[in-house]
Amino acid sequence: MSPLIFPAFCLLMSGPALGAISLVNGDFSANNLNGWTVTGTASGASGAAAISSGGQILQDFAATPSDGLVNWNASFQVSFGAVNEAHRIRLESDAGADLITIRISGTSVQAFNAGTWANVVTGATFTSNTPYIFTVSGTNFGTASRAYSVLLTNTSLVAIGTSTGNVSFFHATPNTQLFETFTFGASTGGITVDNVSVVPEPTFTLLGGLGMLALIRRRR
Repeated sequence: MSPLIFPAFCLLMSGPALGAISLVNGDFSANNLNGWTVTGTASGASGAAAISSGGQILQDFAATPSDGLVNWNASFQVSFGAVNEAHRIRLESDAGADLITIRISGTSVQAFNAGTWANVVTGATFTSNTPYIFTVSGTNFGTASRAYSVLLTNTSLVAIGTSTGNVSFFHATPNTQLFETFTFGASTGGITVDNVSVVPEPTFTLLGGLGMLALIRRRR
């Protein structure tokens, strides 16, 4: 490695670690719920997580609280055995502290916002036992400028609805908290969850390091 590139490489590697997360068994392909903490009744025997009313599954995918995500894209497929407001999808910080709590209500996807529910996506049509893909993208978590967006599609990736602009509807969790936990909770009719994934996005520190490497390479 060039003597000029090595210091920049060290600077790059000293930025926030993006690899200290590990989501286990997000596709339930082993026909079990290994890696998930189960409350109540749930099963992975069908190659997806079938959660009965009153049950939930949870996974903290970060090694430590400081390994939680600042900028990220999360995706999960959910079908509702019965379409009602009591099912919950929670994106949380360490120890299950709620950051974003999502429910469906009529033709809307709603998020809990400091004591009340607010529409995030409108104009959607929900049918029982039909899979929907939710994609939630978060930015600047752990800061006062945290925000996110929500995209709802069918399994052919045709958009059903999307949030407008940056959404800032959050639970009461302090804005210092990072994202590191998925929780899916079922009410009447149950829900089925599949294809859960999360991808960390580079921070500005990392992007700056990459830019420096590119600049050095151009000057060689």
